[in-house]
Amino acid sequence: MTRHILIVCVLSSPLLAEQAPITIDARFDDWAGLTPLASDPSGDGGSGIDLVQIWVSDEPDQLFIRMDGAAEFDLSENNNLSIYID
Repeated sequence: MTRHILIVCVLSSPLLAEQAPITIDARFDDWAGLTPLASDPSGDGGSGIDLVQIWVSDEPDQLFIRMDGAAEFDLSENNNLSIYID
C-alpha cells in the first residue's frame, strides 16, 4: 500500500511548484493533473523510508508537498528523514 504524506507550509511560492487548488481532505484526486517533481524506483533505498514520487504545488500564501512512499511509514518516529525548507 502506498502511503501519501502531505505537508503544508505558509511560504512564498517556489519556482518549481505548479499551481493547483489543493484541499487538505485526505484525498489526493486534486493532485491528478500535476507532474511529479521527482520520481525514484521503488525498492532501491535499502531499509528505511523509500520515497517514490514527490509533488509540489503552491498558492499565493501556501506551499503543498506530497510524498508517496513504497510502503507506509510514520514521520514522527524511527526514521532518518529530514525536510529542510528555506
